[in-house]
Amino acid sequence: MLEELRFLTGYAQRVGSKLESTHARLGRVREQLNLTQEELQLTDRMLSGLFDYSSDAVIMADLHGAVLLTKPSLKELAGISENQSVLNLSDLFPAARCSGLLKMVPEGTRQGHVMAFEEALVSSNVQVGSCSIV
Repeated sequence: MLEELRFLTGYAQRVGSKLESTHARLGRVREQLNLTQEELQLTDRMLSGLFDYSSDAVIMADLHGAVLLTKPSLKELAGISENQSVLNLSDLFPAARCSGLLKMVPEGTRQGHVMAFEEALVSSNVQVGSCSIV
Protein backbone atom coordinates (compact mmCIF):
# COMPACT_ATOMS: atom_id res chain seq x y z
CA MET A 1 0.00 0.00 0.00
CA LEU A 2 2.83 2.38 0.86
CA GLU A 3 4.53 1.59 -2.43
CA GLU A 4 1.33 2.39 -4.35
CA LEU A 5 0.98 5.66 -2.49
CA ARG A 6 4.58 6.63 -3.37
CA PHE A 7 3.95 5.72 -6.99
CA LEU A 8 0.76 7.79 -7.15
CA THR A 9 2.45 10.72 -5.40
CA GLY A 10 5.34 10.64 -7.89
CA TYR A 11 2.95 10.35 -10.79
CA ALA A 12 0.91 13.32 -9.54
CA GLN A 13 4.10 15.39 -9.18
CA ARG A 14 5.21 14.54 -12.73
CA VAL A 15 1.76 15.39 -14.13
CA GLY A 16 1.71 18.63 -12.15
CA SER A 17 5.16 19.55 -13.47
CA LYS A 18 4.08 18.86 -17.06
CA LEU A 19 0.95 20.93 -16.55
CA GLU A 20 3.03 23.85 -15.25
CA SER A 21 5.37 23.55 -18.23
CA THR A 22 2.43 23.42 -20.66
CA HIS A 23 0.82 26.41 -18.96
CA ALA A 24 4.07 28.40 -19.28
CA ARG A 25 4.34 27.51 -22.98
CA LEU A 26 0.71 28.54 -23.50
CA GLY A 27 1.50 31.88 -21.87
CA ARG A 28 4.42 32.45 -24.28
CA VAL A 29 2.26 31.48 -27.26
CA ARG A 30 -0.48 33.85 -26.07
CA GLU A 31 2.06 36.69 -25.78
CA GLN A 32 3.35 35.99 -29.31
CA LEU A 33 -0.21 35.87 -30.63
CA ASN A 34 -0.95 39.25 -29.04
CA LEU A 35 2.18 40.75 -30.63
CA THR A 36 1.23 39.31 -34.01
CA GLN A 37 -2.29 40.70 -33.66
CA GLU A 38 -0.88 44.15 -32.83
CA GLU A 39 1.41 43.97 -35.89
CA LEU A 40 -1.55 43.00 -38.09
CA GLN A 41 -3.61 45.90 -36.74
CA LEU A 42 -0.74 48.31 -37.45
CA THR A 43 -0.37 46.94 -40.97
CA ASP A 44 -4.12 47.27 -41.49
CA ARG A 45 -4.05 50.91 -40.37
CA MET A 46 -1.10 51.63 -42.67
CA LEU A 47 -2.81 49.97 -45.64
CA SER A 48 -6.04 51.82 -44.92
CA GLY A 49 -4.07 55.07 -44.81
CA LEU A 50 -2.50 54.26 -48.17
CA PHE A 51 -5.91 53.67 -49.69
CA ASP A 52 -7.64 56.57 -47.98
CA TYR A 53 -5.04 59.25 -48.64
CA SER A 54 -3.38 58.18 -51.89
CA SER A 55 -4.35 60.15 -54.95
CA ASP A 56 -3.29 57.24 -57.15
CA ALA A 57 -5.54 54.49 -58.38
CA VAL A 58 -4.60 51.47 -56.27
CA ILE A 59 -5.34 47.79 -56.68
CA MET A 60 -4.39 44.82 -54.55
CA ALA A 61 -4.60 41.31 -55.96
CA ASP A 62 -3.44 37.92 -54.79
CA LEU A 63 -0.95 35.74 -56.67
CA HIS A 64 -3.74 34.29 -58.82
CA GLY A 65 -4.99 37.68 -59.99
CA ALA A 66 -8.05 37.72 -57.74
CA VAL A 67 -8.73 41.33 -56.79
CA LEU A 68 -8.76 41.87 -53.03
CA LEU A 69 -9.10 45.68 -52.82
CA THR A 70 -9.45 48.60 -55.20
CA LYS A 71 -9.90 52.31 -54.79
CA PRO A 72 -12.99 53.77 -56.44
CA SER A 73 -10.69 55.91 -58.59
CA LEU A 74 -9.29 52.75 -60.19
CA LYS A 75 -12.75 51.66 -61.30
CA GLU A 76 -13.35 55.14 -62.67
CA LEU A 77 -10.08 55.08 -64.64
CA ALA A 78 -10.79 51.58 -65.92
CA GLY A 79 -14.28 52.56 -67.05
CA ILE A 80 -16.03 50.15 -64.71
CA SER A 81 -19.24 51.23 -63.00
CA GLU A 82 -19.16 51.61 -59.20
CA ASN A 83 -21.65 48.77 -58.64
CA GLN A 84 -19.86 46.37 -61.01
CA SER A 85 -17.69 43.92 -59.10
CA VAL A 86 -14.09 43.37 -60.09
CA LEU A 87 -13.17 39.77 -59.47
CA ASN A 88 -9.91 39.39 -61.37
CA LEU A 89 -7.20 41.53 -62.92
CA SER A 90 -8.43 40.42 -66.32
CA ASP A 91 -11.70 42.27 -65.55
CA LEU A 92 -9.71 45.49 -65.24
CA PHE A 93 -7.09 45.07 -67.92
CA PRO A 94 -8.47 43.56 -71.11
CA ALA A 95 -6.46 44.57 -74.17
CA ALA A 96 -9.15 47.03 -75.34
CA ARG A 97 -8.97 48.97 -72.09
CA CYS A 98 -5.20 48.87 -71.53
CA SER A 99 -4.13 51.42 -74.08
CA GLY A 100 -6.64 53.94 -72.75
CA LEU A 101 -5.35 53.47 -69.23
CA LEU A 102 -1.75 53.88 -70.34
CA LYS A 103 -2.55 57.18 -72.04
CA MET A 104 -3.45 58.55 -68.60
CA VAL A 105 0.01 57.77 -67.21
CA PRO A 106 2.48 60.65 -67.76
CA GLU A 107 4.59 59.88 -70.81
CA GLY A 108 7.91 60.16 -68.96
CA THR A 109 6.95 57.44 -66.49
CA ARG A 110 4.83 55.24 -68.74
CA GLN A 111 7.59 52.73 -69.55
CA GLY A 112 8.35 52.18 -65.86
CA HIS A 113 4.68 51.67 -65.03
CA VAL A 114 4.28 49.09 -67.79
CA MET A 115 7.46 47.25 -66.80
CA ALA A 116 6.43 47.12 -63.11
CA PHE A 117 2.93 45.95 -64.03
CA GLU A 118 4.22 43.25 -66.37
CA GLU A 119 6.78 42.12 -63.78
CA ALA A 120 4.04 41.78 -61.16
CA LEU A 121 1.93 39.75 -63.57
CA VAL A 122 4.83 37.48 -64.56
CA SER A 123 5.79 36.85 -60.93
CA SER A 124 2.19 35.95 -60.08
CA ASN A 125 1.59 33.94 -63.27
CA VAL A 126 -1.59 35.90 -64.09
CA GLN A 127 -2.87 36.27 -67.63
CA VAL A 128 -4.52 39.56 -68.59
CA GLY A 129 -4.89 41.57 -71.77
CA SER A 130 -1.79 42.74 -73.57
CA CYS A 131 -0.77 46.29 -72.68
CA SER A 132 1.42 48.02 -75.21
CA ILE A 133 2.92 51.46 -74.76
CA VAL A 134 1.15 54.05 -76.86
